[in-house]
Amino acid sequence: MTEVHGEEQTEQPFGLSPIQSLYLRSAVKHNGDARFNQSITLGVSSHHVTIDTVKRAINSIVQRHTMLRVRLSKTLDGNWEQQIAKVVFYVQSPPLPPHPQTEAAAV
Repeated sequence: MTEVHGEEQTEQPFGLSPIQSLYLRSAVKHNGDARFNQSITLGVSSHHVTIDTVKRAINSIVQRHTMLRVRLSKTLDGNWEQQIAKVVFYVQSPPLPPHPQTEAAAV
């Protein structure tokens, strides 16, 4: 694993990599309010894993890997730039169904 030394520059705009530029030039259909978001759905089969444990694990990954916090924006002159957000983490979890053993114990 490569260790990066020095402080991370957050909230400071910087240029795109060549592959990012190529992608955005080819994505001409993304106009107006189109977004470049990535969502995941995580299924956990063990009832011993809590939502807080999952949140902490994902937050740890996002904090360690800078590019997971990059936000792209268009400048007033129409060029793209990116910046690293300090913290970006949002977990939406639906209400969990009751655990079968908990229901049996309550009866």
